[in-house]
Amino acid sequence: MKNKIALSFIFATFILFINGCSNDKLKISNLHALHNLNPFSKDYEDKVIECGPVLGFATATKLSIGMKTDDKSLVTLEINNKLFASIKKKYHKFNISDLSPNKKYRYRFIIEEQESEKRHLTTHWFYTKTLPQNPPFKFCMYGDLRSQPIVWQQVAEKMFAEKPDFAISLGDLVYSGADKQEWLKNYFAPAKNFLSTVPHFMIKGNHDGGGERWTNLFQTPNKDTTWIQRIGPTLFVGINGDADWSKSKHLYSWLNMVLKKANAPYIFVLIHYPPYSSTDKSKKDKQMAVCRTKILPLLEKYQVSGIFAAHLHAYERSELPSGLTFVTTGGAGAPLHKLDRYSNGKANNPYSVLYTAKHHYL
Repeated sequence: MKNKIALSFIFATFILFINGCSNDKLKISNLHALHNLNPFSKDYEDKVIECGPVLGFATATKLSIGMKTDDKSLVTLEINNKLFASIKKKYHKFNISDLSPNKKYRYRFIIEEQESEKRHLTTHWFYTKTLPQNPPFKFCMYGDLRSQPIVWQQVAEKMFAEKPDFAISLGDLVYSGADKQEWLKNYFAPAKNFLSTVPHFMIKGNHDGGGERWTNLFQTPNKDTTWIQRIGPTLFVGINGDADWSKSKHLYSWLNMVLKKANAPYIFVLIHYPPYSSTDKSKKDKQMAVCRTKILPLLEKYQVSGIFAAHLHAYERSELPSGLTFVTTGGAGAPLHKLDRYSNGKANNPYSVLYTAKHHYL
């Protein structure tokens, strides 16, 4: 019963957004008046900071931060009156521990370029905060924002205004992961305040590969594309749906053991690919079939609280006969998918409770 109550609150938040309503009583103001104006937003091509900063995973006592400089540089992070140095390179990752729970911190970078014009820069201050030690906490979840940066900017600004403790990205941030300009113009620039303020737990989508940016900028709890993180009473399990999930492989055994030993009241499984969809895409999508035939039986066996996926550009909530709820949230900016025009969706997903093709977040 508690699991259903928790999930019902998530769905209520979603409905408020798509109907364009607002209710200040539902807002949890943990990040009062934080506004980060990033150096890469300036209108010139030759930037000291190419993209970032972007916050990765966080805990009550840890923060992770990534960024990329235009040239190989020596970068020092200043946070909590301490300095953390990165070696000479373009990608820079920082992991800070021994912090206090639910506390606001400011951070900045001191950059010394080693190539080109050998510029020096001390950035302005950015702001973020660690996660609460105990509930309540609030998070936003989104997926599939590629190709339409104006819509993504609007969705990101809405999420930023929610003042969440953290965010979960379910993948497909860009159309082509190998395209540098797409990362800069379509993902980072439209959401610079959101990405530099709110810690992010990342799931990799099928469009995000093909380049080094996803791997080198985003930090996950296990430093891998499949990971686990306990936050308060909830165990979050992040899954790479493109991996080999055959029963004889180590990932299947790993997931089985994680779920078997889990003692959290709530278990949320995060994956890019949903097991079912009311669009016609589910008939031919191989990775959705992997989720449906190999991963889903394990989740039903251990009665997880819910599955959250993206991949299809719409919102859909489904209730399986086993009692498992799964939600598809792929409406953060990508062109929307309509219902299967031949079967009206029921033949593809007989478990659907609500389907709507609107841009949204949870």
